[in-house]
Amino acid sequence: MWRHGRGIEGLIPDPLTMGPLIVADGVLWVWGLCMIRISVALMLLRLKESRWWRWTLSAVVGVQICMVIVGTTMHLVMCRPISARWAPTPEATCIPPAQFKIYGFVYSGGLEPCLSRQAAAIRCTCWLIMF
Repeated sequence: MWRHGRGIEGLIPDPLTMGPLIVADGVLWVWGLCMIRISVALMLLRLKESRWWRWTLSAVVGVQICMVIVGTTMHLVMCRPISARWAPTPEATCIPPAQFKIYGFVYSGGLEPCLSRQAAAIRCTCWLIMF
């Protein structure tokens, strides 16, 4: 029935193994997205020399650096000790879910549209430069 090893259907994920990986994945996700945006902004800095262009892209980079700091901090301090995120710990203190939702809404709903508007303005400017 199986040709190249065991199937994944019979495997039960172990929370003690998967928990730290999920936390690390969240931190890497925050860093990955922000670094992609920073690298695109730095690449766009080379296209034009105007003050408005540099100021806008510098603001994008600054916001992304703030997002990396806040995102990493929130993922790592959500529970004390951090192992309480994946294993029951009686003396753990965690950020209440309502407050963590506020962080999620601000991070994804508050800052992302601002960056999307800036990205749209940059795209329009790039289009005008090319044509």
